[in-house]
Amino acid sequence: MDPLSSMLSCLCGSDDDYHWHKNSAGSAQPFISSAELKRALSAPRAPPPKRTGERFTAAEKAVADVLSILRAAENDTSAELPQQVDDIVTAQGGWTEWIAEGILNGIKAVLEQGDPDKIGSAMKSAYDRSVDAAGTAFQFAEDHPVAAAGLLTIVAVGVLVLLAPVVVEALGFAELGPVEGSFAAWWESTYAGYIPKGSLFSFFQRLGMLWGRA
Repeated sequence: MDPLSSMLSCLCGSDDDYHWHKNSAGSAQPFISSAELKRALSAPRAPPPKRTGERFTAAEKAVADVLSILRAAENDTSAELPQQVDDIVTAQGGWTEWIAEGILNGIKAVLEQGDPDKIGSAMKSAYDRSVDAAGTAFQFAEDHPVAAAGLLTIVAVGVLVLLAPVVVEALGFAELGPVEGSFAAWWESTYAGYIPKGSLFSFFQRLGMLWGRA
């Protein structure tokens, strides 16, 4: 079993923990779970948005809405996902690093805690492709717990490359390397010595990442 499969072999979830809605075909699809959303909104490294007295700020609502559609998406609608994600965030005030980090942490929570039967085929496919693209370059992570934690982030970023690449750019992962002062720069420095030099960019290339936004 590969390192990531080992880490995620205990995927679990309770129907009571999930919010459900009916998709256009009338079948039930899960929104992000309460536990996953709580983790996503509390974990970002960037400063949180200021509360306005409402239950959610616009930024928090953007994170929740994006995670919901990414989790429930099926392959036949995946081509529309990048624009849907961008539209959701733009309607709530635009991209910030806090929003991007919240989305990334939500994806990690889904991979760690969510039942694989409760995610759509688009995310399942993106996960499989991301693990495959990671390849042997990250096999050493099995023997290095610190690197294994970094590997989960890499695979979650890979899922976003395939489903919503604008999130990856908002995190500061750029074609020529991490943007100074960004989450990407902080993350790379944290795992320096564990993630082989140049392997992350090669990973993006294998997934077909194209940079088209600032």
